[in-house]
Amino acid sequence: MLFRSITGTRHSGTLFLSSTLQTAGMTALSRKRVLAGGRPPPGGMVAMPIPQLGEVGERCERVIALIRPWRAWAALMSEEEPDPKLPHEVRWWFSNYQLSCTLLRGKPRFMMLSHDKLLSRPEPTIRRVLRFLDREDAMEKALLLPAIAPSSPSYHCKALQRDEQEVLDAFWQVVHKDRPMTRGVFRRMNVLQGSLRSRYPQAKAIEPMRDAELMRKVLA
Repeated sequence: MLFRSITGTRHSGTLFLSSTLQTAGMTALSRKRVLAGGRPPPGGMVAMPIPQLGEVGERCERVIALIRPWRAWAALMSEEEPDPKLPHEVRWWFSNYQLSCTLLRGKPRFMMLSHDKLLSRPEPTIRRVLRFLDREDAMEKALLLPAIAPSSPSYHCKALQRDEQEVLDAFWQVVHKDRPMTRGVFRRMNVLQGSLRSRYPQAKAIEPMRDAELMRKVLA
């Protein structure tokens, strides 16, 4: 049976979105059961960590990937983990690069969703999500929290050079402004992934995506 998945890093809004969709009548599925190959009811949804997203294969028909701006995420994680083994901005990058490659290589339809829009514009954002899931009829049932302004904490990035930070910013703008992923942006992402992968081998990050045929097929 086919199901839908919500994914993203910690603190990216996956729990908030999942809870809202449940109020609209969507069924939450057991991640353990899905990963074990169980037969969930059609149309249900499951919150899936990024590393495990590729394990579910063609059983997942649609994916909503939530992404939080990297500076805000790194600032929040610095409060929880002040002495990380891997700089938080690098960890954000490796996770979301892996997510992007998994989505581009896979067959499910996907939507990259801005964490900040989910908070600041909940009604149009949830409506867009339900339309993507072919469940716009459930909008009247959804319990929406009042719009809130996303936090914009200051964060001093030490691990990335200015031009490298610009790549993270370009990727975030693709997500936040619902822009298509262009070859130019993804080419810069690939270069950065190769550089950071060499600089932080302990992270065991995935290799840059070099599938030219896939890039011609998927990217504008």
